[in-house]
Amino acid sequence: MGRGSGGHGQLSRIAVLFLSLTVVGGCSSRVVHVENARGVPLPGATVSAVALSIEGLPKTTGARGDADLPATIEEARWIKVEKPGFKTVYVLKPDAWPLRVTLLPHEEDGAE
Repeated sequence: MGRGSGGHGQLSRIAVLFLSLTVVGGCSSRVVHVENARGVPLPGATVSAVALSIEGLPKTTGARGDADLPATIEEARWIKVEKPGFKTVYVLKPDAWPLRVTLLPHEEDGAE
């Protein structure tokens, strides 16, 4: 085996490293935390990335008020957050994550 297998072993390690970085990079996400004016997390809010011509698939916040947007939102310019009983918010896509968004209730029903 000698020299031939040593080169293949190094190549295999490089391929595994590249694949690992690709998988990790492809699975990374952008966390959006949604809360009310008192700082209480809001589960059930809908969060989506918005570009000039398209809106991404919405994600729903969980019990802690967090939603994970896919890393493929690079073309997006805004993050849209909405929940029944609250005013819809459009926020410029941040350079740093996580993004914290506070929703205010509609004045007519005062829901929170």
